[in-house]
Amino acid sequence: MIEVTLKGKTVKRSKNLRGILDYARKEPVVKVYVKPNKAWEPCALDCGAFVTFVFYDGAKSRVEFASASVAHDWILARRSWGKPLDKYIVLDAVVYDYLEIKSNEN
Repeated sequence: MIEVTLKGKTVKRSKNLRGILDYARKEPVVKVYVKPNKAWEPCALDCGAFVTFVFYDGAKSRVEFASASVAHDWILARRSWGKPLDKYIVLDAVVYDYLEIKSNEN
């Protein structure tokens, strides 16, 4: 179950990632954090990842991906979130910062 929470209250709930996409149409995603799932060690070539989405209104959603590379590809596929996303794909760090991209464009 995917939940988007704002100030501790659930504002959106869905069975899949569609809930994040729907909410992002209303409130744009401003940051994405990716953290490796160290609980699955030893990782072979690819371990899972926790991805936290932060929306413009301050809402957040945390999703667990079984594969960090799938998380990376899914984030990059969100063309409507703005480009270039690829330079923000770093595990254990901010991978997408809309506000930073916009400030660099000016």
